[in-house]
Amino acid sequence: MTAAHCYVRFRDLNKISVVLGAHNVRKPEANSQKIDVRHQIVHPKYRRKTKHNDIMLLQLTQKAKLNDQVQLIGLPAKGEAVQPGTVCRVSGWEGRSLWNWKSLNVLLEVDLPVRRDRVCEKAFYTYAARVQMCAGDSSSKKSAFRVDSEGALVCNGTAHGILSYGPRRRTFPQVFAKVSSFIPWIESELKKLKP
Repeated sequence: MTAAHCYVRFRDLNKISVVLGAHNVRKPEANSQKIDVRHQIVHPKYRRKTKHNDIMLLQLTQKAKLNDQVQLIGLPAKGEAVQPGTVCRVSGWEGRSLWNWKSLNVLLEVDLPVRRDRVCEKAFYTYAARVQMCAGDSSSKKSAFRVDSEGALVCNGTAHGILSYGPRRRTFPQVFAKVSSFIPWIESELKKLKP
C-alpha cells in the first residue's frame, strides 16, 4: 500500500520493486528483501490535482518472507478514526527539512501527533476530512524535519494513513490518505488478485 501519486508508467514493471526489512538501503542486510512489483492498482477516484483518494495497492511478484525485520501490519476497521492528540509514527528514506530535501541511506522515523481536521482545512483549501487526515507538530523540534516518502502513518500498531502531501516551505502540517475510508475498496481489490 502506498500513495497513488507514486504511480509509475513503465511498460516493464520489473523496473519497480519494494525493499522490505532494510535499515540502510546502501548496505546489504541479512533480513532485507527486494521484491519486484507485478501490478499497481490506483484508486479509481484518485484526483492528482487535489490528492483526494491518494492510495494505491501494489501486488508483488512473490510473497514476502516474514522475519524479525519484516512483519505484517494491521489495517483499521472501516470508518475507524484516530483521536486528535494520538502520537503516531511515519518512516521513510527521503526527508525534507526547513532548508532542503535529501535522500537518506538510513530509515528515518518521526513521531507526529494527529491533529484536528480544522488544522489542515485552514492550511489547504483541497483538504477533505472524509478521505484525509492531518498530523504534525508546529511546536516540536522534530517538526523541523519530516519524512517525505509516502510512508504509512502507524498509530497503535495499525496503518491509519499514507503520506500524501504537505506545505512546500514548512514541515507542518502533513496530510495523509485516511486508510479507514478505503477498507471496502482494499478488500474488493484483494479478492480480485490472482496469487
